[in-house]
Amino acid sequence: CFLSSSCRHLFFFFQAEDGIRDRSPSRGLGDVYKRQAMYKSLFDLSIEETTSTEMPHTVKFSNETGTGSMIICPLFLGAELYYNDMHLAFFEEATAPMRNVIEINHCRVGRYECSFGANSCCYLAAGDFAVCAAARKKSSSCFPLRHYHGITILLDLDAISPEMRKQMEWYGVDLDVIRRYICTENRCCILRSEPTIAHIFSELYTAHSVPDTGYLRLKVLELLHILTRLKNREDVQQTEYFNQHQVECVKQAAALLTQELTVRRTIEQLAQEVGLSPTALKSCFKGIYGSSVYAYQKEYRLQLAQKLLLETDCTVAEIAHRVGYENPNKFSSAFREAAGMTPTEYRKMRCLLYTSDAADEEDSVDLGGRRIIKKKQRKKKKKKRRAKTRNRKERKYE
Repeated sequence: CFLSSSCRHLFFFFQAEDGIRDRSPSRGLGDVYKRQAMYKSLFDLSIEETTSTEMPHTVKFSNETGTGSMIICPLFLGAELYYNDMHLAFFEEATAPMRNVIEINHCRVGRYECSFGANSCCYLAAGDFAVCAAARKKSSSCFPLRHYHGITILLDLDAISPEMRKQMEWYGVDLDVIRRYICTENRCCILRSEPTIAHIFSELYTAHSVPDTGYLRLKVLELLHILTRLKNREDVQQTEYFNQHQVECVKQAAALLTQELTVRRTIEQLAQEVGLSPTALKSCFKGIYGSSVYAYQKEYRLQLAQKLLLETDCTVAEIAHRVGYENPNKFSSAFREAAGMTPTEYRKMRCLLYTSDAADEEDSVDLGGRRIIKKKQRKKKKKKRRAKTRNRKERKYE
């Protein structure tokens, strides 16, 4: 059929391209260095450990704010895909040379800040994906929540061969159209994932554990085909930008909220301390952190409370005071609303999980805890129903 023959045609072309590179004397470390040169020009990090010299391979790095890692998956000459796992606040990048590069980012968890200059800071939220021209590459990448999982796709238009371009055009992919209509003015264009695009990224994340290069190629071509069709500027949603002064003021406000938990501030007082109007503070804070000022502080308090419940022997009342709650009962109510259980139940449940090694991932612990509590509650209800049924039968026989 047409689909199977076209897939075979694309497969043989990719195989031919790989064969050309196999016969090249620069194959091996030279080819790896070429890819790493492209990688370093866009993500210049203090690399600590490369788990393998083969592709795909993992690169790990760290700075004073935490650690991060990337799984690098080469697709074809001039195209690479990265799985990003970040647990840090930021990393600095060297100024990249002028390159004709399209960069696509998808945020799965957390928030991602891209800085393009004095007046160009934009943010990806969970479920967003961004397309930008990296000719004037951002000088830094920040993660306001210190937690980010996502995918990056890099396309070096000058490195992609003419033969590959023709094959991509045959499949309805035109990189020049994407560059011209979406990546205008070297800005970052953030789009909300429609169901079709969300499904593509979902399949890419599913392939994360054992990356299959052929499968990744097909999914990326499918994504580029959809982007090529976004010629109408009305289909593209331009993102909101913040200037560096606003960003620094908001980050200062966030620091005050998290470092002085027992101090009560109104929005007006906080805005005056950081040098913004109350309206600007609320708007910029929401854009940068994805939540309101007080919601952000409340979430931080409860996260800190979870940590203190596990790592200290402090009483619930002492922890409530340390995270800024004057009334322990209000703290318990807020904790239960967020975690699905009381602080005491949380401490007991987590101790059981740690001793039985049942919690493998930090990201799923809270959900797992809620499931365990709900499961126990369902079992208790079943026991009660069975007991009532037995009592009715016994009375009937009597």
